[in-house]
Amino acid sequence: MYKATVTCTDHKTYHATGNHLAFDMGHDAEGASPIDVLLASLCGCISHYVGIFLDREAIAFEAFEVGANCMPSADNIDLGRISVDIHVQAQGAALSASAKEALCSFVTQCRVYRSLGASTRVKIRADQESA
Repeated sequence: MYKATVTCTDHKTYHATGNHLAFDMGHDAEGASPIDVLLASLCGCISHYVGIFLDREAIAFEAFEVGANCMPSADNIDLGRISVDIHVQAQGAALSASAKEALCSFVTQCRVYRSLGASTRVKIRADQESA
């Protein structure tokens, strides 16, 4: 079971704890905003699947990075579309277009992506540079 708790005692800093974490969230540079944490969670989950895909396909890499960004919806009620970019710094040959497509498809197994995707449009794109 996943679990998180947030405690607030000063109306601006939120102390979050979970199964394996403890950190502060807040507003006005008092810590990560809740949306920062949401996007970081999405990137962390997708990163897990990127690693599995690269290992499974025996694609050697120096590093990879998963980044996400979003803007509020037009009515400012919720988040608009979330864009996720996967950047692979590969060793040797470049990832083919079909490998990039397969990677983008594979990472949609991420539970955070699936949960967000049920109500928020999430777009995933893969990029790569050879070392």
